[in-house]
Amino acid sequence: MATSIKRREPAKRVAAQRARSNSRKPGRTATKAAKSRGPTPKPIVIDVHAHVLVPEVMKRTFEHSQYARAVAGNTGVPEPLLQRMTEVPLRLREMDATGVDMQIISPSIMQQCTYGFEPQEALELDRRSNDRVAEIVAQHKDRLIGLGSLPLHDVALSAAELERCVRDLGLRGVIISSHIDGIELGDARLRPFWSKAEELGAVIFIHPAGSSEKRMLRNRLM
Repeated sequence: MATSIKRREPAKRVAAQRARSNSRKPGRTATKAAKSRGPTPKPIVIDVHAHVLVPEVMKRTFEHSQYARAVAGNTGVPEPLLQRMTEVPLRLREMDATGVDMQIISPSIMQQCTYGFEPQEALELDRRSNDRVAEIVAQHKDRLIGLGSLPLHDVALSAAELERCVRDLGLRGVIISSHIDGIELGDARLRPFWSKAEELGAVIFIHPAGSSEKRMLRNRLM
């Protein structure tokens, strides 16, 4: 009886046949067209450097301020600038007009810095500013984020007020100057403040105000 023996096709020939077979079935090999997801969404625009003036505080601090010494003299804050920094509806309109979704607002220490005042008076002034920032933010939580200010020449008072700002007022942190009447921010005397900030997870916004280091002054660093 004759026996039928099937011959094995060489491997290369089998592979070629499979490739030709698959080419006739585009559904298996063709890359599916990516689905359109529409236009790329607009990124959220956040202005991180925006300030608030508190008129009753500024009346006490302005003549001692860096702004008065270096910019305005005895003329005060120009009315258009004052309006932008005190009138919330105007702030929101200008944010809309410039495409800003959110602002991080803080007391303007250029006009309202309290470092030159007796510590208890300075604390009272800063608390007024902080309460005002918290009030504004509470009314517009979807648009504004708040930072407070501190009498940082008294570290103990500042640490306590920082805690009040974060825990009681709902502010995210505070604004401080780049030096405290000549005391640099890395000075050992300020360590309790930095420890409290770390404990609270507080944001610290360092506002440029020059430096006591002569090497820095030449290039106007901080």
